[in-house]
Amino acid sequence: MALAQNSRNHPILTGSTSPSGPEAGALSEPSDRRRERRRKEERILVVGTEGQREAALEALREHVDARQRQLLEQVDGHRPLHALRLLFDGFARSCASEGGLRGCLILRSAYDANGDDEEVQGLVRTAFKSQERVLRNLIAQGQLDGDIEASLDAPTTAKAMTAILIGMCVLARSGSSRGTIEALAHQAVALVDR
Repeated sequence: MALAQNSRNHPILTGSTSPSGPEAGALSEPSDRRRERRRKEERILVVGTEGQREAALEALREHVDARQRQLLEQVDGHRPLHALRLLFDGFARSCASEGGLRGCLILRSAYDANGDDEEVQGLVRTAFKSQERVLRNLIAQGQLDGDIEASLDAPTTAKAMTAILIGMCVLARSGSSRGTIEALAHQAVALVDR
């Protein structure tokens, strides 16, 4: 199934259907361009004027949308359990790579806002909830397909997997080894793999 133009209506977000089709889960934006965009976004995040704040909020909105599209591209067209493996393996590679997600704008925004900026916190919550919803829907679809244990609590497991994804990024940012990040990715998938 091709990605929906508006990723907010993508079946994995809405839970309306399982992913299918030949599309591979490659990221559409070259890594150099992603790195440059991230540097630009991080530079304008530290703001002093209202105009700069609006620019930073718009950059954060665009980043949240881009991350959602990338997440959907990674899982689109794959059976749910395989999609979860691809997602966590890809996230581990990105976290552990030089300049990967070490400067994740979403996490940095959550930290910098320090609970004081409700608009930023809302965007961060939206990003995490979207990620959790994708995981929950993949788990639920995997349960229907018989690849994931039916007795597993999909919402709670999706929350745990989201926490592991966030933790992987935080640990990578603090200098943890590639092996540590990959072990966490493996453990996350083990939560649903029979």
